[in-house]
Amino acid sequence: MGLCYNYPVGFEPIAIIHSQMIKQKAAGGYVVTTSSFTQNAVDYAKGLNIELIGGQNLVELWIDSLEKKGALYSKLIQPSTI
Repeated sequence: MGLCYNYPVGFEPIAIIHSQMIKQKAAGGYVVTTSSFTQNAVDYAKGLNIELIGGQNLVELWIDSLEKKGALYSKLIQPSTI
C-alpha cells in the first residue's frame, strides 16, 4: 500500500495500517515517509507495534546499508592471504 504526502504524515495512514494488521493477523507494521510524522501520528502508533520511519531516519538507514555493502564488497575483493 502506498500513499504520497509532501507534508507531515498524520494518524490516518497509521490507522489504515493498523486496520490491515488486524485483518491480516500481522504482528506489526511499518509506515515510511521521506517527510515526518505529526505528534498525533506518533501518539497513535504507540503500543500498536507499528514502526514509524521518517525522512531523517530513512536516510540514516540508507547510509548504513551502503556502508555495510561497502564493507562486504571490500572483504570480497581483498586478495587471499592463503
